[in-house]
Amino acid sequence: MSRRRFSGRSNSPCYRRLAAEPLESRQLLTITVNTLVDEADGSITDGDVSLRDAIALAPSGETIDFSVTGTILLTLGELVIDKDLTINGPGAELLTIDGIGNDPTPDEPLNGDGSRLFHIAGNPGETPVALKNLTLTGGRSDSSGGAVAAEHLFMYRCVVTGNYARGNTLGGGVYITSSAGRVSIIQESVFANNYATGGGGGIGALSYADGNIVILDSAVHGNQMPVSGIGGGVSLNTRDNGRIFASGLMIYENTALNGGGLAISTNYVPEGEPTPSIHVTRSTMIENQADRGGGMTIQSRSGTVRIDAVTMSSNIALSTGGGLAIWPLAVGTISLSNATITDNVAGSIRSFNSAGAGIWQDVRAEILLQGSMVAGNHHGNGTPDDVLMSEEGYGFDPTSHHNLIGVDTGLTGITNGTNG
Repeated sequence: MSRRRFSGRSNSPCYRRLAAEPLESRQLLTITVNTLVDEADGSITDGDVSLRDAIALAPSGETIDFSVTGTILLTLGELVIDKDLTINGPGAELLTIDGIGNDPTPDEPLNGDGSRLFHIAGNPGETPVALKNLTLTGGRSDSSGGAVAAEHLFMYRCVVTGNYARGNTLGGGVYITSSAGRVSIIQESVFANNYATGGGGGIGALSYADGNIVILDSAVHGNQMPVSGIGGGVSLNTRDNGRIFASGLMIYENTALNGGGLAISTNYVPEGEPTPSIHVTRSTMIENQADRGGGMTIQSRSGTVRIDAVTMSSNIALSTGGGLAIWPLAVGTISLSNATITDNVAGSIRSFNSAGAGIWQDVRAEILLQGSMVAGNHHGNGTPDDVLMSEEGYGFDPTSHHNLIGVDTGLTGITNGTNG
């Protein structure tokens, strides 16, 4: 019997000769900052990588991390980002980015000669710029966003404190916008002791042209607005068919002219066009102060404002609306459900006879109130007063139900024992 010698070849169409081939060269998409010095030497390969150089030279989609801890003192102006980047710090307690070095007169934060920290503008990608695990302080801006102004942002576990925005501005800490179907997100962050002269001492948000903004599980406290400001802690604003969703916010000890804790505003949209919406849930406003709307103000000119599972307590209005003031010209759909509005004060200093210590309602739209308690609120002199509806107000939606209302003045739409 003859043997066939195997030659290593085959005529089979399934046969494929095995061979070792060199792999394609690939790099991990990470640049590590290894110095706290703010410098722009145009290199990230000389062994000395600054945050400014990393941002300037990183390709889109890159992650920038840090091998150093401490404080990066900015001295060369704001950091501009115009591409998809993730800047991931080692932890807010370990790394601070401080803009005070850009301000020649740091003891005069409102004179406008400093700069913000990050300006995120013109980001063309679908992925937002991400700022994670950082403390941001010392921003001084004469436009919106004391620390950060961003068109498309994901902020996660950051502390934003001690920043200023002056002029007709939004966002003493952060000014965040979204449009064109994109989503901007703030999550598990702290906004403390920031200052703005227009709106949103801690956060100023604007969603428009089919944009979406989401703010989750964050604390906003100790932020301030001057005599003309709206939304001492947070200012949520929509235009066109923008949408904002906020959940899990703790808003306390903020001050403003109107809306000490939170201010909500939707603009007018012509009939038949897509309308905006703002939804706030699972949130608390306590110990905030304003002239009107110690805890919250709502100015809804169209669309839908939905407030549910919210507590407003121990807020102070110097005139009206200790817990909540619902503003003139509001004509959109406004609903409050499962809300607790108690122990708020109206007229604490300016007038002991102001009204609406719980809710002050002066709008041309019926408000739907469901499963809520508005009780235990009072004037500065101790007189109980929970709900006031002005002569211009349209009252509450007759379909309101399962509410506990204490003392009301001129209330219509809700009848005790029927739908109260």
